[in-house]
Formats: sequence, C-alpha cells, structure tokens
Amino acid sequence: MLSNFDTTPLMPRLKIYDQDGTEQYSFTSTLLDATANRDFNLRTVAGHLGINDDTGSLSFVIDDTESALVDSEGNCLIQEEWEVKLEVGKTLGGLYNIFYGKVKDAEVWEVDTNFTQVRINVAGWGIIFNDRNTNIKRFQKKQSDGETADTSDTDVYPSQIAKEIVTETDHLVDAELVGESDITTNGVDVVNINNQLIDFQQNNQTWAAAIANLAASAGAVYGVDADKDFYFHLGDTTPSGIMITNDDENSKVTGWDVTKVGLMNKQPIGWRNTTLDSGYSILEGLNSNVIQKDIEETTEDATLDSDLKWYAIPFTPTKDNVSKVSLKMAKTGNPSSGSAKFLLVTDNGVDPDEKTMYLRYL
Repeated sequence: MLSNFDTTPLMPRLKIYDQDGTEQYSFTSTLLDATANRDFNLRTVAGHLGINDDTGSLSFVIDDTESALVDSEGNCLIQEEWEVKLEVGKTLGGLYNIFYGKVKDAEVWEVDTNFTQVRINVAGWGIIFNDRNTNIKRFQKKQSDGETADTSDTDVYPSQIAKEIVTETDHLVDAELVGESDITTNGVDVVNINNQLIDFQQNNQTWAAAIANLAASAGAVYGVDADKDFYFHLGDTTPSGIMITNDDENSKVTGWDVTKVGLMNKQPIGWRNTTLDSGYSILEGLNSNVIQKDIEETTEDATLDSDLKWYAIPFTPTKDNVSKVSLKMAKTGNPSSGSAKFLLVTDNGVDPDEKTMYLRYL
C-alpha cells in the first residue's frame, strides 16, 4: 500500500478572461474554498492535453439557472477567442495549471423553463500557431573555404529554429507584425540530431506546419503547456515523473514519490500506441519540405555477407538530412524459419558494429 498518500480528490478552479486578459468569470470548487466567488455552477468538465499538432481541448457545461451568461437576444456572453484557465488541486495553496486555451465554440441550450445550460469548447493555447505564418529561412554557416559546412553552427539545430519561430520577428510575413510575447520557451531543449539542417526554408507557411517539419526531422515532440510555455524536446528525455495507476499495491507504485502518484480508484485505465499524432509532416505539397528519394539499392554485397544465412545490402546516402528509410522484402519458397531485418551504420563501409543498430524488424 502507498504510505502517506493523500486520498483527497483533485478539485477544479476555472477562470475565464476576455481578449484583454481581464478576468470576467470564475468558479472555485466548494471543497477548495466554501466562501470563494462562483459566477456560475460548473456541471461537468472534460478534456485532454494533446501533443504535437494536437493542441488539446477542454469542454465544460455550466448550469446557468439565472441566465446570467446570456444576453437579451440569447447570445452567450462568453465569447470566442476569450481565454480559459483550468487549475486543479487538493487545496487552494496546491493549485496548479493543467490547461490554458482559447474559447472556440459557445452553445446555449434551453433545457427547461428557466433552466439554461451553456456549453463551452476550448482549444489549447498552441492553436494560435495555426494563425501565424512564417517565411523563415535558415542556412548553415560555411567554413573559410566557403563550401564546407560549419559543424559548430548551433543556430541551425531544429530546436533553435523552432525557438526562433516563436521568439524572433525577422521571419514574419509582414514586417509590421509583432511576436508572441505571451509564450515563453523554457521547455525548448537542445535537439541537434547529430547534424544541423543545412537549408531550412518555409514560404508563407503556418508556424504549426513549420514546427511540425522541424520536429519530424529531429524525432522531437512539441507543444505549448498550461503555463503557455513552448516545449520542443526528444520524446524520451523529459519524463513527467508522474505515475497514474489503479493498483496501489504494485511494488513499483509503493516506492514512488507519493506527491507524483495519480490513483484512479475503482476505475479502468488504458493506453495506446499510435502514429496518428506522431508529428510526422503530411504537408509535403504545401510549401514544406518535400520528401524525395535519395538512393535505391537492391543488390547485396558479397564482401559483407557473413554466410549463406545473412545478406547485407549496403547503401550510402548522398544527403545529410535523411528522414525515412524503407525496406521492401519478398519471400521466395517456404523458408523453415522467419526473417529478421537489421539497419546498421558503419563509417568505413565494412564490418558494421552491432552497437550501431538503429532498427530491427522480425
């Protein structure tokens, strides 16, 4: 069993701001503060945080029994593009931001006589990347000979370019536009994928698509969190440290930091592996980096074949920004066992080291 685990459930505080950033409405759970101001009765709230091009969403329903959120013409007073912040905690002092976004949809439902419900749909703050365009152009510096790429140039790391899309203004499509001062970039880690981007150009492309291209080239994840901080890092380098479980007797759980355990009491828990929101760009025909075949090889190299069982088909890329490697296999006859495919890397063209194995298919 978890020791010293506080079983008090998390409770919400929800605040709604107008486009000037002025707080207009708020709701605080009575379990957090029985005397706090409540401009409405929050009936339900649900959402997900999102990652990469999925900016997350939040939906909540308000019981507006006094029609305080509806004007004389029946329009909702909570307007599109207003801002919503959701905090959760077990005490007022322990509240922390879990979602920040923009209102995208407001519905008014007359459920019964003198009983109105307001249903609000909110998109995560990263949605503003879809509304900003960039003409960013970044080129790797050259050494003194004017031809050889300067490998010390850190300004063309994918992470640095992504950061500059958010913080710099030289790439904006209109010189009169200003940057996004509301967004910080503390969550951007150095992601260099062992080689810089020699040439990265976007023409009147959305920030969202440009950053997606950078993340795809680096194998990174990105987004804007509930503190409006932009993050861009490798997926396995920044764990949350939080464990969510419905089994508090598991040996791994009992040794976990109790302040970072989410216990789902008598609830099912599930997860999935998916490439639907993997961040890989599908905008190949829309002013983005087009995937082009670099080299194709179909003949094995006898000097690299170790025996009759294993066959090596070497290939040497001519570009330094390879993003995809495809293998096509065909079976002949009825082999008694299955097959395994390995992708190994070698610097000298011979004797690839097993430690350089990038992929293994069975």
